[in-house]
Amino acid sequence: MEDHIALFITMHPSSTRKQSTLLTALQQGARGFYRLPSTRCIAWSCFTPLTPASPTHDDSIVAGLEIYTSKAALQDQLNDTTFFQPFEQLVRDQQLCDKKETMVAWYLAAGFLARSQERMVGDGGVFVKIHEMTCAGVDEKEAVVKGLGEFAGWSRGSDSGVLTFAVFTRKKAEREVLVYVRYRDEGAMRRVEGRPEYQNIW
Repeated sequence: MEDHIALFITMHPSSTRKQSTLLTALQQGARGFYRLPSTRCIAWSCFTPLTPASPTHDDSIVAGLEIYTSKAALQDQLNDTTFFQPFEQLVRDQQLCDKKETMVAWYLAAGFLARSQERMVGDGGVFVKIHEMTCAGVDEKEAVVKGLGEFAGWSRGSDSGVLTFAVFTRKKAEREVLVYVRYRDEGAMRRVEGRPEYQNIW
C-alpha cells in the first residue's frame, strides 16, 4: 500500500461561471482519460463544496483526488500531453482560476478505496468529506492512523453506506494525516456520523 500515491488538488475558479467551465472540461476529458489502463490511476474523483459560493462573493473551490499505483505513474500523468497538459493550458488561456492550484502528494496508509460492489442510490448523489489533521507528534499520528484503519474495517464490513474510507500520510510532514471518505448519499453520511463507532473514533 505504501506505493499507492495520491495527488490532492485544490483549484480556485475566478467566478462561479468559470467554475462551471472548469467542471465541464473535467467531466468531458478526465473521465475517459483516467479510466485508461495506461494511466495506472486506480481512483479519480473531483468534487465541489456542499454549500455553494455566495452570489455576491466568488469563493468557489473545485477539489480532486487522484490515486496512482506508484510515484512513476503519477509523474507520467503530470507529463501527459493528451489530457493533463492541454487541460492546464486551457485553465491558463481562459483564466479559469484566480490563483495557482495546489497539488500535494500523499501515501495511502490505511483503509479501502472501494467496496467490492457499489450501489448508487438516492437522489442527492455521492458525498465526499476530507479531513486534514495535524497530530501532536509522530507517536500520536501512528495511533490515529491505527484507529482510523480499524474504523475503516468496520465501515467496509457493515452496510454503512461508506464507499471509500482512505487514510493518507506524508513523508515530508510527519504529523499530518489526510482522511478521504465517500458516502453513498447524504442519508448515509448522516447515519454513519450518528453511530457510536463514528463518535468514538473522532
